[in-house]
Amino acid sequence: MKVSEFTIFDVPFLIPILSRFSRSLGALLGWRIEGEFPDYPKMMLAAAPHTSNWDFLMFLYAIITKRIQPNVMGKHTLFWWPLGTIMSFLGVVPIDRTQKGGVVAQGIEYFNSVDKTIVLVTPEGTRSYRKDWKSGFYHIAWGAQVPLILCKVNFKTRTIFIGEEFKMTGDYDKDIIGIKEYFKDCVPLIPENFGI
Repeated sequence: MKVSEFTIFDVPFLIPILSRFSRSLGALLGWRIEGEFPDYPKMMLAAAPHTSNWDFLMFLYAIITKRIQPNVMGKHTLFWWPLGTIMSFLGVVPIDRTQKGGVVAQGIEYFNSVDKTIVLVTPEGTRSYRKDWKSGFYHIAWGAQVPLILCKVNFKTRTIFIGEEFKMTGDYDKDIIGIKEYFKDCVPLIPENFGI
């Protein structure tokens, strides 16, 4: 799996500038961030709720403000020229869903192939209502033995919370109950789309 070694986060002076801008804009709009991202070389960030495009932008605001360098997983079909160059520059990891083993196997392979990475995922997998979340994020984190960090947004209080590491047991059916419990007090932008 080919992943770019030089992304937008490696451009000199760009991230400090974006961080200051993001922090100022967030303060102007009344948003705040609680908590800190742990100092792990590798980790999986599971962010919810994801009921609109604004949710992802709010997590992006937290990431840029805190100056961390995330990767996201994207369909390999997006990697055609010249879009592929742009996707790589933005830190997107190509995933071929038709490949044997699927997303989980490739996600684990990616984590094992690098010394440092932070992967951001939205467990719901869609902006529409979904009672059962996609389990790939959990199985990738467990299989690669990387910390699982939970992050949530509350649109009522305009707060983004960076949680502590969720201690996985390897039993998804058991652990997803605890994971969803963490997100129960979220106030999504579109509550009817939040499958908790």
